[in-house]
Amino acid sequence: MKIKKLKPILKTKLAAYSSIAGALIAVSGSAEAKVVYTDINPDLTFNTNLDTFKLDLDNNAVLDFMINLKINSAAGFFGNSVTASPLAANAINASTTTITISTKVYVRKTPYAMIANDPIGSAQMWQTAASQFLALSFKVPLNFGTAGNWPGATDKYLGLKFDIGGQTHYGWARLTISATAISFTIKDYAYEDIADTVILAGDTGALTSVSLPKIEELVSAYSFGNRIFLNLAAVEGNRSVEVFDIKGRQVYRNDKISSDEIITIDDANGGLYIVKVTLNGSVLTRKLFLKS
Repeated sequence: MKIKKLKPILKTKLAAYSSIAGALIAVSGSAEAKVVYTDINPDLTFNTNLDTFKLDLDNNAVLDFMINLKINSAAGFFGNSVTASPLAANAINASTTTITISTKVYVRKTPYAMIANDPIGSAQMWQTAASQFLALSFKVPLNFGTAGNWPGATDKYLGLKFDIGGQTHYGWARLTISATAISFTIKDYAYEDIADTVILAGDTGALTSVSLPKIEELVSAYSFGNRIFLNLAAVEGNRSVEVFDIKGRQVYRNDKISSDEIITIDDANGGLYIVKVTLNGSVLTRKLFLKS
């Protein structure tokens, strides 16, 4: 397997303070948040039994997570798996799942296959167990099948929580896993440099995360006090908005928004909030500052 050089990129996101009074007038001041992004170029694919990817999320020479491949086949039977293990006190966004193989029942942690722009923060379900099953594929005398959330997953995100100097940070890693769990590919990863701050899956540090570029021309978002102002172009179809606090908890949702929408967050604590607007499948995200 050929190992290539990782390319860490530090980008700065500015979450604007803004006001609207008839016309849109920017308020002086800004809140800075940083995403540290590492592109694995070319992508790394693992397809040999006992292959392991050692993930150092903040590139400080201290391992944070391990992703392992196990391929086991003999005489027409097999049991292949891709597992992820957090090291030290780190954790993975996962649920607890019951898996039945033949007559045996197993209870295992199964990490979520997150999609672009899913929030990753304290509100997620964090598991510290070793060997969490991303994907399991098996064939035994009495049955066969797959388990976990990742068999056949393409460009999905693993939600990660880890420690830097005694403080909690959140990040993601993007993977593709084969349908029969005989290979996995790691493509890139990132983390939020500000402690206890939510990051969106796929966020590389740009003002907008993974989304279709044209939506920027159709949607604008601003804030003033505890209110969020949205302006949408006259486009028919499905239009929704979600608002998350800095810990990734959803504090507002509306699946039928108007062209000029004003959202009041009554219990807002002063700080950064994430606004996620979906327009006919395209997504725009903004980090805005709200006052209590």
